[in-house]
Amino acid sequence: MRVLAVGWDMKLLRMSELNSEPNLTNSPYNPHIKPKALSFPNPPNQTKTKSKKDQKISILYFPFSSQKMPPRIPTEEDFTSLAPTLHLATSFPSPPESTTTLLILFHGFGDSESFINFARSMSLPCVLSIAVRGPSVLPPSLLPPSSASSSPNHFHWGDDINLDPSTGEIDADPGFSRAKAKVLDTLIRDLLITKLGWEMDDIILFGFGQGGSFALGLATDIANPPRLEEVGDEEVDPRTRRGALKGVVSIGGPLPPSMVSTLSGRKKSKSRALLVQVDSGDVEYAEREFESVRRVKWERSGVDMPRKREEMFPIMAFLAEVLRPQHSFGS
Repeated sequence: MRVLAVGWDMKLLRMSELNSEPNLTNSPYNPHIKPKALSFPNPPNQTKTKSKKDQKISILYFPFSSQKMPPRIPTEEDFTSLAPTLHLATSFPSPPESTTTLLILFHGFGDSESFINFARSMSLPCVLSIAVRGPSVLPPSLLPPSSASSSPNHFHWGDDINLDPSTGEIDADPGFSRAKAKVLDTLIRDLLITKLGWEMDDIILFGFGQGGSFALGLATDIANPPRLEEVGDEEVDPRTRRGALKGVVSIGGPLPPSMVSTLSGRKKSKSRALLVQVDSGDVEYAEREFESVRRVKWERSGVDMPRKREEMFPIMAFLAEVLRPQHSFGS
């Protein structure tokens, strides 16, 4: 029997520190019972108006079978098994067993390298970073001469590349169904959740430019998963179809309408979103699809990665906030 005891002052109490054993009457081991509140006499003094004899502390106990099995820490072999479907790079915390959160990063349009060096520079504690490479190769004709000579391949997240004939600009929303199938279905739902036992709210998405748009789109898609009859698989793990992400960060990428459900009764995403260097109109659009949206605007204009502390600080503050445990013991 596993017992969790929480004191009035938010400190963990050991069983040996309590003056009596818990009363487990009418609480036999049963894999289907719900957690029960147990009382112990003589806890630490909680108020000045009660004597020690009248004071009690409540705890919850859980049979082993009602506990959620802890997730398995991913290994390099787990990710290697995804190739050639998905190419990614990883950075594990030290030690890897300290992992409590998974950070998935998406680079910008036309980048040749993943975001893994940026993830390492943030050095977030207890966070396993997974930098994914876009599934589509950018045609060399769209690259400036300097980029074409520096790396053989550059990648993007869209289903296609559409150019506006009047302006020559690239369509910011080319559709992301191919990338979504690889990242959301294969990496997140099949590997991280179903196989390894993680939950949606263990995951943070972080993207730059087109990668940021893709991250926001995934968060809205998670809030409105397809119905089971549309999936056509009776063995779907229910954890892949519920919950919200721990958070999502987009630097310069607006929410793409093509990834937003067209259902009139769609739900707002409960994933907390941070939009950096995104126009006010695009922020308002995101606020219609997310319950919590925070906007950061730098002093300089344009979309780029943060260059100085003042630009990086609000991003790190947001990450620190979403990484903070949400449990409120003793309340």
